[in-house]
Amino acid sequence: MSGEGKGPKVERSHWPIRKYRLGEEPEDGFTQGLTMEENFRRTMELSEATFSLTPAGRKRLPRDQWPIRVLQLP
Repeated sequence: MSGEGKGPKVERSHWPIRKYRLGEEPEDGFTQGLTMEENFRRTMELSEATFSLTPAGRKRLPRDQWPIRVLQLP
């Protein structure tokens, strides 16, 4: 399947989606042995490093202007 002018698109409808409450995530080896604070810090560092590779990240937007979506969980 390919899109017009955007290159090939990947069919992702069969990819598994899982949602966990903070602190109830399964151990995966990457976060094994980390506290929630350490895991959060690592996630922020990886997110900032990844975002800095995008054109928007090169502009050094303030954190409150990053293109994110905040979800309020019940």
